[in-house]
Amino acid sequence: MKRWFLWMLLLLSFSFAVCGQNKIRIVEYNVENYFDCTDDTLTNDDDFTPKGNRAWTPQRYIKKQMAIAKVIAALAEWQTPALIGLVEVENKKCLDDLLVYGPLKSFGYKYIHFDSPDRRGIDVALAYDQKQFKPLKAEPLVVTMDNDPDFATRDVLYVKGVVSSKDTLHVYLCHFPSRWGGAGVSEPKRICAAQTLKQHYDSLCMAHKRPLVLIMGDFNDTPQNRSIYHILGAQPPQAAVFPNHLYNLMWQVYEKGDGTHKYQGEWSCLDQFIVSGAMLDPQSALTTSVDKITIFQPSFMLLEDVRYGGVQPFRTYRGWKYEGGYSDHLPVFIDLTIQ
Repeated sequence: MKRWFLWMLLLLSFSFAVCGQNKIRIVEYNVENYFDCTDDTLTNDDDFTPKGNRAWTPQRYIKKQMAIAKVIAALAEWQTPALIGLVEVENKKCLDDLLVYGPLKSFGYKYIHFDSPDRRGIDVALAYDQKQFKPLKAEPLVVTMDNDPDFATRDVLYVKGVVSSKDTLHVYLCHFPSRWGGAGVSEPKRICAAQTLKQHYDSLCMAHKRPLVLIMGDFNDTPQNRSIYHILGAQPPQAAVFPNHLYNLMWQVYEKGDGTHKYQGEWSCLDQFIVSGAMLDPQSALTTSVDKITIFQPSFMLLEDVRYGGVQPFRTYRGWKYEGGYSDHLPVFIDLTIQ
């Protein structure tokens, strides 16, 4: 894998000399339990230590870094992604070991990350290429529940930045609460996360007439679930769009039965891109469309699904068994055109 990886880096370096910057690529990737090997006494990360139930050794940690790097290098094609939304990252050490000192060092990524109150200690982080994106503002949006003061989950990350020195893009990166305990029982938690995001978005729209907004992440809900469809109001893209309405670009993928995560033989479209209507206007400074969405699913990230048929993501763990794969989610990316 090392030789393949170096070859890919060479191609990417060459691409900057020959390719124009009339588009940018944005990636969202739930990397599945990217923990370091050190026990954090303030979080429930004991399983991911050398003596923990998952025997998370330095060797497995390094292999995980290389796996994430291989995926990012492969989906870059001829241009380094401008933004990479990473989900299920434990802390800054993991990000430094991957982006600053490790296998993606030559890409020159910086990142934005805030420690969240999540009990397991997993967060979201936004890596950005300084040549393509200049952050102006970043803040964590804390998700709370009025009837449960002990509730703790990942923050929603909000980042405002300038793309290719031309126009402002507002980015939200999410990892909504899981379906642990059942989809129905856990739904109020995801609704709270969606309400937190929607309140901030509504305030943004009051300050800007036509904000260019991209919402991405692992929502642990599908496009038709209440948190996405009703609370956020993210509708299927239509012939006529309104600048400040939200549109879910994963609807066609969802309706075809494709997805980014497979559970008991069924694919679910949990990882999504949602945009403001202004992003679908061909006259906007930054624009995109439904056909600019791709679920990245190369053969090396898939295994045969012996039990249910077809294929499934090649995971790091299946249950408690270490498989040494990539993730239980497939990454998704979207291309934006710069006018």
